[in-house]
Amino acid sequence: MKSKLALSIQSYPVIAFFAISILLSFGLLFPAINIPQNGLIGQLLGFYLARLGIYSPVIAGITVSYFKNSMKAHCPFKSRLVIFLPTWITATIVHAVDLSLTAPTDVGNVFLVILSAPVALLPAFVVTLSLSRTVGIRRMLGSLTRPKGHFVYYFAAVFCFPVIHFTGSTIGLAAVSSCRFCFTLQ
Repeated sequence: MKSKLALSIQSYPVIAFFAISILLSFGLLFPAINIPQNGLIGQLLGFYLARLGIYSPVIAGITVSYFKNSMKAHCPFKSRLVIFLPTWITATIVHAVDLSLTAPTDVGNVFLVILSAPVALLPAFVVTLSLSRTVGIRRMLGSLTRPKGHFVYYFAAVFCFPVIHFTGSTIGLAAVSSCRFCFTLQ
């Protein structure tokens, strides 16, 4: 027999999605902001809570899809592993490079990779769930493996944020360096 929570998620999936997403987001992001950032433990805990909070809409969608349509289908472990490992390695590299842009210069790249590897599990897990045995989750995330639109739109969507981030970082660094020059004149 299903619990009242599972029945309510099945009956009201949109409300359940937003409720779970908002609860996870605020439940993880507020502590991440309010944790004292003095020591290494506080910084690491804040970093991981913030990353979990960012992925909360995806986690909420996976949860609702699981309860909405939980029929099992056959999907071999080997094919899921073939998707998981390259995605995890790629996500680890992307997170490490992103951290290297904001980290102090004395922090080594090996430490950044070690710090990024657990965070990179989240996107790897989401992409691997596109081959999930649960039909509802597979249907929700199916466009990750077989895009339904034109390839150019997906290409633009994937590279839009990194281009904006890189451009903003470049402008910020240029503004800081020019401001230092301005301060020396005054």
